[in-house]
Amino acid sequence: MKTRFNVVKAKFAMPQRQLLVDAQTYDLGARIIEQKSKVTQRQTRAAANKNRARRLDIPTVLVGDDEQSRRALELLGDAPRRLASEVEIAEGNEP
Repeated sequence: MKTRFNVVKAKFAMPQRQLLVDAQTYDLGARIIEQKSKVTQRQTRAAANKNRARRLDIPTVLVGDDEQSRRALELLGDAPRRLASEVEIAEGNEP
């Protein structure tokens, strides 16, 4: 009898009960996934801003993880670097 059961077991999978998830648990899982992705995006944005600030020799504590910081760093990176002796001083602003 045991041999017959083993042969049948090999050919046919045993039926398993499907897991049932209630709506509240499903919604909670969706919210957790959404919040995780937001945190990951914020961490990625913060790391990118800090890396860009390091390349521009700006202290990283001055840089946030928001869109405004990203835009400011982008503008600073695009601006040409000039020495102080190359910059023209407007009339009335002389030291």
